[in-house]
Amino acid sequence: METQEIKAGIIITDPKWPEPVEIKRVDYSGDYIHIVGATTLSNHHIDQLSPSEELSDISVRTIDTDFKSEAWKMFLALESKRYRFASLYDPLLASSTKLN
Repeated sequence: METQEIKAGIIITDPKWPEPVEIKRVDYSGDYIHIVGATTLSNHHIDQLSPSEELSDISVRTIDTDFKSEAWKMFLALESKRYRFASLYDPLLASSTKLN
């Protein structure tokens, strides 16, 4: 992997970490790379200084999608997220929702 590929916002995997890491900040200093981020599942803080030659162990995680899902499935997924977050602010949400 090239050092230019590692930047804030991407998700990487490395054998040193038990799960993928989302990078928050990257600093390059000489022959070392400083990676600051958080694991994607358990949200543990990662702060690691590694030699640049260890970049060959790191791989970028990509999300592939084909956009072939049915529209009603996408609508239900978005509605479930919306209700989940709305219930955090309105505990009486279920009693104020009407079914058609």
